[in-house]
Amino acid sequence: GAAVLETSMDEEGKFSDYEVFKIAIGAGGLAPDLRRTVWPFLAGVYNWDSTRNEREAKAAKMIEKYESLKSAAQARKDSKEELNPKAGENDRLEGDPIEQIQKDVHRTDRDVKAFQEDDAPLLGRMEELLYVYAVENPAIGYCQGMSDLISPLLWAFREDHQSMTYFCFAEIMSRQWSQNFLHSGGGISKQLEELKSLTCKADPDIAQLFEVVDPSYYSLYRWTLVHFKRELEFPDVARLWEVIWLDWNMDLHLYVALGLLVRHRDQVLSGCSTFDRLLKFINLMSQRLDVDLALRDAIDLRKKYSCKDM
Repeated sequence: GAAVLETSMDEEGKFSDYEVFKIAIGAGGLAPDLRRTVWPFLAGVYNWDSTRNEREAKAAKMIEKYESLKSAAQARKDSKEELNPKAGENDRLEGDPIEQIQKDVHRTDRDVKAFQEDDAPLLGRMEELLYVYAVENPAIGYCQGMSDLISPLLWAFREDHQSMTYFCFAEIMSRQWSQNFLHSGGGISKQLEELKSLTCKADPDIAQLFEVVDPSYYSLYRWTLVHFKRELEFPDVARLWEVIWLDWNMDLHLYVALGLLVRHRDQVLSGCSTFDRLLKFINLMSQRLDVDLALRDAIDLRKKYSCKDM
């Protein structure tokens, strides 16, 4: 845990060789007690070549910035002002999303102890974070699914100031996640098209089946939207996501999906002759997902069929 991290840094708190450290994350994941320290690097909040003093200075600025954003969001909420009264055609926020946020927050991860009670502090913190994000990013606003993406971050940083969860979430949203919530739906469609192309390359028989029963690959929508968050327990979500975040393009989830289809190809081809059967099988398969095996398959498949080569 912490001892390993210490030996990876010099006296200034700078990684002696962060590429080696990243390879170790990909191979075995992070110890749970390291996530709150290392995830800000993976998210892009901290530079991998930063010193301890530089990070402490940035953390202080982040707290100041977040408190300012929170105050502005609270003032807007109190005034019941439309969040974006001059909304352009590409902006999503036309009214206050607080009711929808509250509904979704109180449905998120209620099987996890820290989120179970209606008055659990983390629920209130999640609501605040999502509202601040929606106010600050009117073109994206708030959409269902965002609470699933922020809850593991909030869990990891629950002992830190809200600013760390917020800025890690905002950075990852700007890298990839925000595509999943475009008003046009084009971001998800593009990813499913990429998955379709990959499937055609990797297993034409499965691709042919999908062409008949699910040509849009809509049965894999949830995997794509929230990166398997609803299929896995928190420790496995953390293990999967921190490997996905290693690559700035964050496309490994597509290869995880492809790997699951290829590994279970016999059952897919023999038992999924209709969309309903396919969807049922995918939901059952998700409940038995072995994350380490899925990651190994995904990494092997990406080496063979990288989207970047398309």
